[in-house]
Amino acid sequence: MPPVTRRFVLTGAVLTTASLLVPVRVSPARDAQSLNASNYEITDWVIIAPSGQVTLGLSQPEVGQGSYTVLPQILAEELDADWERIKIRFVTGKAAYKIAFRQEAPVQKEGASMSTTALYERLRIAGAAAREVLMRAAAATWGVDISTCSTEKGFVIKARGEKLSYGQLAPAAAKLPLSPRRRSRTSIDFT
Repeated sequence: MPPVTRRFVLTGAVLTTASLLVPVRVSPARDAQSLNASNYEITDWVIIAPSGQVTLGLSQPEVGQGSYTVLPQILAEELDADWERIKIRFVTGKAAYKIAFRQEAPVQKEGASMSTTALYERLRIAGAAAREVLMRAAAATWGVDISTCSTEKGFVIKARGEKLSYGQLAPAAAKLPLSPRRRSRTSIDFT
């Protein structure tokens, strides 16, 4: 190995300093609403694009605890979404995203490997509520009772086999109020 020379050290210092002085163009962040202007928020956790792409909002960061695996799976299972058409987005700023730890006031934070435990029921309710409102939108479109509708991989299916994608139903579903009584896919009532 050749010896380190003074010239080598000085060249490295000059190049490092120059790289810090070169201006970097920073573009202003676009308004969050303009980014999602064509997407429809169904619940605080579920946003659906007209293409059928489902964005699941996650309020917990991925810090090696598997949050970006298990939390979307909970939502997607209750929503009955097509896993291939799901993307994840970190979300902040809503009361729905806050968790109460011990005697503290609710805040949005990660700690003690509690994300799944603290959010499991809340995410199941959000997914089930989104699925139910999409089914109501489909039933209204078809003029049938909601009991004749089912869901499968991002579609609401009528008893006769007709299908509407979540993307097709999102504009109407986003305008409907969420039901005060929601039913999960495993028939557990959450009120």
